[in-house]
Amino acid sequence: ISTYTLSVWDQIHEYGFSKELLLTSAGTIKFGKLQDIQVGITHVHSAIILGIIGGLLGSLFISVNSSMTIWRKKYITTNRIKVLETGLYAVGTISSSVFFTSKMHKCYDINEALKDEGQTFTRWTCDEGQYSPLATLFFNTEGGTIKNLFHGDDYYTNETINLFIFISCWYFWTIVTYGVWIPAGLFLPGIIVGGAIGRMYTWII
Repeated sequence: ISTYTLSVWDQIHEYGFSKELLLTSAGTIKFGKLQDIQVGITHVHSAIILGIIGGLLGSLFISVNSSMTIWRKKYITTNRIKVLETGLYAVGTISSSVFFTSKMHKCYDINEALKDEGQTFTRWTCDEGQYSPLATLFFNTEGGTIKNLFHGDDYYTNETINLFIFISCWYFWTIVTYGVWIPAGLFLPGIIVGGAIGRMYTWII
């Protein structure tokens, strides 16, 4: 909301109301050069729909995580159990990622021009010069995953089913693992889930 507000006021300050107000913002946080598009004020309904979806997912997160916090305080009481819980979640996370990546495995050619810019792709079991879309989402740095989600189709190719699997896994493990006895945050996971939902929404419509 703050990004859109600053963008709109900046346009009013610079151009007044002589031009159509755009929801496109250069932003203060950059994840590489994004696709050059203009989103008009008439497309605000998309932001409202995504906001509703995000609100519902956020409410579910709070509900589930609150219950798990109570459960942890009741049963996860010793250091040995805390380490065991963290280990089990680590095994579950990597196992689900490997399973779905193997089952939904496809290969696409890497755009060499973009590769030279330092963008990250995950080869997985593809041939040299190719990448696996789902592996690139799962087995990448959080920043690398965000870059892949925020770029256009000329940069990174994926499918709706892959995004659905990725969103489901990432959201599920974020809910159940937040609160385990390791330092973790929600800022980048929130961007990743939101970016994936937005990407899938644009393909569906």
